[in-house]
Amino acid sequence: MKPSVLVVDDEQKVLDVISPYLIREGFQVITAKSGSQAMKEVNDKKPNIVILGWMLPEMSGLEVCRNIRKTSNVAIIMLTKKPEPAAFLPIQDEVARLIHLVQDLHQLSLAEVGQLHLKKTNIDIVGLIGTIVNMYEVEASERGIELRLERWSSNLIPLLRVDPNRITQVFVNFITNALSHTPKEGKVMVQIEPLDQEVLVHVRDTGSGIEEEHIPFIFDRFYRADKDRSREHGGMGLGLAIAKEYVEAHKGDITVRSTKVKGTTFTVHLKYREKEMQENIMENIMYIK
Repeated sequence: MKPSVLVVDDEQKVLDVISPYLIREGFQVITAKSGSQAMKEVNDKKPNIVILGWMLPEMSGLEVCRNIRKTSNVAIIMLTKKPEPAAFLPIQDEVARLIHLVQDLHQLSLAEVGQLHLKKTNIDIVGLIGTIVNMYEVEASERGIELRLERWSSNLIPLLRVDPNRITQVFVNFITNALSHTPKEGKVMVQIEPLDQEVLVHVRDTGSGIEEEHIPFIFDRFYRADKDRSREHGGMGLGLAIAKEYVEAHKGDITVRSTKVKGTTFTVHLKYREKEMQENIMENIMYIK
């Protein structure tokens, strides 16, 4: 069954702009033009995500949001401004960002209820992370930041059986987050530390750090510790939440240490499985005849 999105706005032109993009990306679209209709659709059709216009005929989008929240925990995206008819071509960029947000929310919702589909395969974690770091070397250089990959041990790391796309997204989120919060002439270090039962991947930066009171909440949806950061540069506050759910879907864990002004370290713990360790040991035996 396709995931569904309820789009609520009183102007048909707004619905006509947003709906085709959602349909093209594989979502079922439900539309409503009033708050009362929206609440009925939420109760009857139980959409996965609701996109709410800021102003509706009977009540504001914020009032509709509050009413929906009384009976449902559905993810809600608020449109904070109504596009003018003359601006529909430029708004396509905003719609593209909105679609990306909808997709992220859907994947996050699946992960939270244990329904995230993982396409696992055996991967070399050192090679995968090396490729990701290489992807961001140019951006780091342009920002005047040193980006470096380090391996703390020459010990053989068993191949990990993971979903490479999900794990790639985890480290992309951490590295882009680190680059965004690290000033010019700062450093971002990705360090791989193999242990007996697990491999640790540390993403360290010499950036602005996180206040201690914010740390318990940084993996919450839409939470941004630095309220002054713009949406353009600070993101929507989903990256860390997604990283946490993806790692936990692999039975792993994430820890964080941070000191204000000195920097932050996120550590991803990916455990070896006993069966996988045995398989990898066999794969690395040289047979002599």
